[in-house]
Amino acid sequence: MKLSSLLPERVNQSLRPLARFFNDQQKRIELLIRCIKGDDIWVLPSIKCKKLKLGSKDGEWCIFPESIDASSIIYSFGVGFDISFDLAIIERFGAQVHAFDPTPLSKDWLHQQSPHKNFRFHPYGLSTFDGPADFFLPLNHNVSFTMSPEVENKSKARGEVCLFGTILKKLGHEKVHIVKLDIEGAEYDVLPDILQEKHRIEQLLVEFHHRMIKSENGLKRSRKAIKMIEDAGFSLFYVSPRGLDYCFLRKDRSTSSPGR
Repeated sequence: MKLSSLLPERVNQSLRPLARFFNDQQKRIELLIRCIKGDDIWVLPSIKCKKLKLGSKDGEWCIFPESIDASSIIYSFGVGFDISFDLAIIERFGAQVHAFDPTPLSKDWLHQQSPHKNFRFHPYGLSTFDGPADFFLPLNHNVSFTMSPEVENKSKARGEVCLFGTILKKLGHEKVHIVKLDIEGAEYDVLPDILQEKHRIEQLLVEFHHRMIKSENGLKRSRKAIKMIEDAGFSLFYVSPRGLDYCFLRKDRSTSSPGR
């Protein structure tokens, strides 16, 4: 049970950061236990820098705020039913957010929303090729489709996908300040293609889905992916308490500030 759920609504707001701290520590302890059992990975950030958390609950992400301003371009891959991070970064900085999701439930949900004018939705996803692709809804999910057929699923859908380079050309962007990936296991396949454009990316935020892969291979794939990102010139500056979200900053941007 979360500590925050035990606090009455009238509790002094100054206590909420403390409650959050203890909740985060509880998650880290749970992660450590999983690692001891060999069911997860333990990776520590390699650099210290300014950090800012935006979004709510599972939609929260951590960014390096010093290089973000109203001219920044954000790519948000994987929407589901949560655009709290996208809207928060628009509200805070006035940035342009391009969100991508080819799955039917997400597209239908977004058509019912009225997000900020700086939020632009594209009904296609990210892959290692351009064209149609099959998506599968895992048994324990209600919205987040995966491209992995090895995951036990309850339904199937079809959607359009593109290479990262194709998307850059399609949208006419020479530079992307933040690329966020929450694409249900497809991150392992697309990262090599994305890193071909590493010089055009400042921050890379990735949710790894090794827990979705019911084999030791999932842990190996996440370790390999993290090393690949670091070898490409990015430094890890944040890992979420659950040990799923990893946030990287290109090494030459760690001391940068707005006014590019």
